[in-house]
Amino acid sequence: MSVCTEDISGVPVTTVRVLVSDPDALILIIPGNPGIATLYAPLARQIVAQCGGRVSAAVAGHAGHVPGHPAPGGFFTLADQLAHHRAFLATLPPAPVIHVVGHSIGAWLALSVLDGLPAAARGRGFLLFPTIERMAVTPAGLRMSPMFGLLRHPAVMLSRLIRRLPGRDRLLTRALLSAVPDAERADFLHGILQLHPASLHNVLRLAGEELATVIDRPDALLSRHAKRLTLYYGQPDAWNLPDMAAGAASCHPDAEVIRCSDGIPHAFMLGGSTAMAALISGRIHSEDADCST
Repeated sequence: MSVCTEDISGVPVTTVRVLVSDPDALILIIPGNPGIATLYAPLARQIVAQCGGRVSAAVAGHAGHVPGHPAPGGFFTLADQLAHHRAFLATLPPAPVIHVVGHSIGAWLALSVLDGLPAAARGRGFLLFPTIERMAVTPAGLRMSPMFGLLRHPAVMLSRLIRRLPGRDRLLTRALLSAVPDAERADFLHGILQLHPASLHNVLRLAGEELATVIDRPDALLSRHAKRLTLYYGQPDAWNLPDMAAGAASCHPDAEVIRCSDGIPHAFMLGGSTAMAALISGRIHSEDADCST
């Protein structure tokens, strides 16, 4: 596995690549918000391991979520992020099939990435804890909307103070990472500490755009790719409403809609990567078996 900072279309971002020789498929992972690639390193590693080393996996952080490159107009929009992840995909070694995994707002982006792939290379789309409709009226959207607007600047100032606290690594580990397996804590701590105040500004601006933009369920895309989609909804999930999973299943019966029964949180990276990797690898193995019969 390689973790490095590289330029994607002139924008410095952190990337995680778990690449194998002559893979059967490539798994592109698109983060939620904040888009910190290293938080998804355990998922990428475990997908590759559970697929027997026959697939590659890669993830790039969102543009502007690592400091170092000012965005035109002040921040990178959802459209900018979509172009950014497509550009990252173009840098990866080719594979005969490309599966796309999107988490949270990454699921919204993943649908468009999947739609833009050549038909012959288009694999499955995995929408994990998807935020693809009515974000502003979900419990989390209602509760956190001030943070994305009026309180954005105070939040950035507070983050500057936290970074100066003595023993910040220990404090963050105790406060945020107690549920993370010991072997994965270094990845998560590295990712969290990348959230420089300048990055936090971009994170909060993007979240504000999400609330204003992600309103109607993207039924045209869901319908076009339903047979290759797995939508995994948290139960409960503060970024969803109770009727969202049932609505998606009713309108798109060809899609696989799963309601979590294991209590995995929306931020599944905090201890749920193994379960998500098992879901993804299991569906990939099933497709491979179908193709061979």
